[in-house]
Amino acid sequence: MEPSRSQRRNKPSSHDRSFLSLAAHELRTPLHSANGFLEMVLDGLAGPLSERQQEMLGYTHTAIGQLALLLEDVLFMARADSGELALRLTKVDPTAVFARALESIRDQLRANNITVIRTDEPLPSTLKADGERLCEGLGGLLRGAVAMMPVGGALEIQATARDGSFRVMVRLHGVRLNATDLETLFGRFSQPQPIGADRPVHLGLELSIAQITAVWHHGACYTDSSAEDGSLILCYEVPINPPGQP
Repeated sequence: MEPSRSQRRNKPSSHDRSFLSLAAHELRTPLHSANGFLEMVLDGLAGPLSERQQEMLGYTHTAIGQLALLLEDVLFMARADSGELALRLTKVDPTAVFARALESIRDQLRANNITVIRTDEPLPSTLKADGERLCEGLGGLLRGAVAMMPVGGALEIQATARDGSFRVMVRLHGVRLNATDLETLFGRFSQPQPIGADRPVHLGLELSIAQITAVWHHGACYTDSSAEDGSLILCYEVPINPPGQP
């Protein structure tokens, strides 16, 4: 089917994708340099700091870290749109990949005082996947989930393997979305407003990356609002052995 005129107009051109990729690469160096000098100051190498200065520079350090993540996400999307990213399927340990994804949200959890409840089930020793892309997708799902949580909330995370699929379920206790936000949740730069919250949530590209990597593995990301308490559930599911793989 031919794309409509509006679809062609809204689809990023190869020039646009190239610009985004180059811009992300060029921004990396000064950002990493600024972060390095800031860490030196925080470590006291430029002299003693007052408690207030430590606090303010700590916020700056966190913001730079968030910007660095966003740059990596923009670069990922630009490369994905241009078809540069190809899966390299091998046998990977899902427990190890999941552990790496969880590690990526450790600081985010600590900064927001979020409690994690683990209810995992036994996982297979291997599954056929691209370990790096799978980790990026799971990390995106987890970071997006944490971004929607209120400070001091509880997040339930479960990894399971059933009916030939590997699935990670994240239950956001106390977080509810309206139907419109649920429909657009995995869109780029989605800004859902949880019911009862006083401001929208800026998800960036995290859940979009989760969805893209799941689809690449013949899987899917989806929401499940069937929880009795109305809490939001995010799921990432891929086959243990993708179609056409021995």
